[in-house]
Amino acid sequence: MHSQGSDIIALAQRQLDESSHFLSLPELNLINTAFKEFADTNQSLDAVKVVTQPDRTHRSKPQSNPITTWARRNNLDLFQPERIRASIDEYSSFIQSPNETIAIVASYGQILPEGILDAHTYGCINWHPSLLPLYRGPTPMQSLLNQGDANTGLTWIEMEKGMDSGPILLQTHHTIKPEDTFTNLKNSMGKHGVDTWAIALVMQLMSRQGSVIRSIQQDHSAATFTPMLSKNDRRIDPKQSRAEDIINRYRGYLEFPGISFYSSFFGAELRLDGIGFEAKTSVGQVVYEDPELIWNSQSETLLRTKDGCVHLKKVTNLSSGKQINMRGFSFI
Repeated sequence: MHSQGSDIIALAQRQLDESSHFLSLPELNLINTAFKEFADTNQSLDAVKVVTQPDRTHRSKPQSNPITTWARRNNLDLFQPERIRASIDEYSSFIQSPNETIAIVASYGQILPEGILDAHTYGCINWHPSLLPLYRGPTPMQSLLNQGDANTGLTWIEMEKGMDSGPILLQTHHTIKPEDTFTNLKNSMGKHGVDTWAIALVMQLMSRQGSVIRSIQQDHSAATFTPMLSKNDRRIDPKQSRAEDIINRYRGYLEFPGISFYSSFFGAELRLDGIGFEAKTSVGQVVYEDPELIWNSQSETLLRTKDGCVHLKKVTNLSSGKQINMRGFSFI
């Protein structure tokens, strides 16, 4: 690395939460070593360019990408290609600099081709919200919640051609609460990323300079993969599903695609908008029941499942678009 410093190229789809978060870092000694070595070199880093998705419109109204707003507010050069794979030459021109470069990638939303990965002196580093090699792919948080995992973490890797398969720079750990949903977990992982990006960046720089700091190859034989989700993944059959599995699916799929079932009582598809996070094995004093639903004396509506019940709090009738507060709903 030259003494004049290095430029940071940031590729991101959305701005991460800037609040702090306490981390348990098993590599603390290595991290301290990396920062000391970096400080001893008298080198500097400057964030100078940002690459993000184009601004979009929703119902004919322009929607500004928050990354775009942030970059302009901070007078940073901005590049917003529609498809980065088709914009390699433009990207190379955009990042030209007398300094050496490194790219930080967070939730960019497109696969980076080798021409992008190879364009930077010190490569590209990426955050992935799982403990790699587990849950590679586009939906790690949704998938691990759907599986009912109690622990996860954030992994920083050096990017390579394979999907989420690059060497590991740093991992943090996070305990998942039974009531955590995709929304909660997404915010928590954002906090982990905010608190650790600088650590991962310095470790990458020192690793590339022949430091004692080294990234660790993933165990590819232990890798698991996550699918793309579609609206077709929304439908469940309560009679064929365990209550706990329905709850976990709700937690993971809350934002998209959601979960729904066909209700014989309502004669329509119902989307679950609010449920209890504990499977019910005792239903209390029954006021009304049918093969699908139970309404008890506490005004709780319970959905029958394969092995128990799920407490329904709010649902939306997808035929009418009307939301129903099940606590205030009377079956008789």
